[in-house]
Amino acid sequence: MNKRVFAKLKSLSAGVNIGWVRCFTFRICFGFLIGVFFYCIEFGVTEMTARLEHVNLCVRDVDGMIRFLQTAFPEFRIRRDATDPDGTRWVHVGTDETYVMLNQATEEEGERRELYGGVPGVNHFAYEVDDAEGVRDRLAAAGYRDSTVRNVHPYRKRVYFNDAEGNDWEFVEYLTEDREKRHDYEIPDK
Repeated sequence: MNKRVFAKLKSLSAGVNIGWVRCFTFRICFGFLIGVFFYCIEFGVTEMTARLEHVNLCVRDVDGMIRFLQTAFPEFRIRRDATDPDGTRWVHVGTDETYVMLNQATEEEGERRELYGGVPGVNHFAYEVDDAEGVRDRLAAAGYRDSTVRNVHPYRKRVYFNDAEGNDWEFVEYLTEDREKRHDYEIPDK
């Protein structure tokens, strides 16, 4: 089957008449892509890895949110602090791999929705951390509200805190490398 598919794709590329050099370049690029395609099929590479690069939050107090994020994550730094031509401030705060974009709100907030109340919207943001209790200690010492729901699980520890904007943040520490145990939902939280 692979040979038939390759032959068909090769015949399609042969019909491209865009000048000798461009056609030759096209065939090399096309051949490379076909090679990558068949390599992926041969070795079972069928998925791409996805990760959350950033989240974009519109907030009333940009500096207050920076304080919250840097209290929770001391390794977070300001990657960019800028002002748009209309005077709206925006900040990227995080690491080289992930960050939170904070946009200064330009409108007055309407009625605040109740978190976990069944209304569409974000209930919380979750970060995996190495030391959930350390995050709890830092945020509590800085005066942030602990919103942790009762949870006792043998393979993960979770703490929750509200920022000054009213957003809820989860910090989860996994206590095992075993993926099945990490993602166990059968053992009830006590």
